[in-house]
Amino acid sequence: MAGDAAEWIGSVFLFIQTDAHQLNLPHLYKDSLQQLNVYRALQLTLKEATEDAHKAEILKVLSTDKQLIMHIKFSSEKICVQFLRSYSSGRVRQSLLNHLRMTFPVPHAAVQTQLRAGGEQLDSLLGEEQQCIKCISNQKWTDCCQERTIRNLQN
Repeated sequence: MAGDAAEWIGSVFLFIQTDAHQLNLPHLYKDSLQQLNVYRALQLTLKEATEDAHKAEILKVLSTDKQLIMHIKFSSEKICVQFLRSYSSGRVRQSLLNHLRMTFPVPHAAVQTQLRAGGEQLDSLLGEEQQCIKCISNQKWTDCCQERTIRNLQN
């Protein structure tokens, strides 16, 4: 890792899909009564994966018919690498599943994830950590602020 300069910024999109019959995550996120519960599961998962809540933040959560898309901003290359290693080992997916199971009664739910930065699908590049870091750092999003919904959920 080249020096972890304070100005290092990168972002990534985490695509999350669940079995709609067991746990319809997009539907739950759109439900105003459940949105905070889903967000907390996402936030706790990110915190566990990076061990530093201040250097990784959720900018936006998008909900499609079949999946949630979490836009994550990293303000530290070290934290980004920690996230990539957690993701690569399956800890991100398992942590998310654990948090969802604690909130929603879904003992047999499954979670599939996919990581993307720009046009690159990073799951196939996870063995090439520096290539992943480069793809993520190319997605600066310095002018992108947290979505109002996310700011409201944090308060």
